[in-house]
Amino acid sequence: MHVPSEVRFVEFDQPATSGAAWSGNTPLLQGYLVAIRIRPATATTRYDFTLTNRDNYTIFKRVGLTGAFQLNLANGPLPVRSVLTATLSNASADEAFDLTLVLDP
Repeated sequence: MHVPSEVRFVEFDQPATSGAAWSGNTPLLQGYLVAIRIRPATATTRYDFTLTNRDNYTIFKRVGLTGAFQLNLANGPLPVRSVLTATLSNASADEAFDLTLVLDP
């Protein structure tokens, strides 16, 4: 059984929204995105999350999330070979978030 490697990017370590938004880039990634985990500091915080590639093509988007969000893509991991931009927007509070992308190289 192959266990995915968890990749946690420094720029995603406790990103904080300001003006209800935050955006950050990853280094060049190659592999399969198998999970996305987002946790705001407050369980009642509402927000939107978008993940785009270097060509500005949206590869993942969720609108109207509240509190912690975890998505495991075991049935259909997303192939990635790009710099990705993670964006938190429309946050109901300016606060810290914990954001983790899990890749299987």
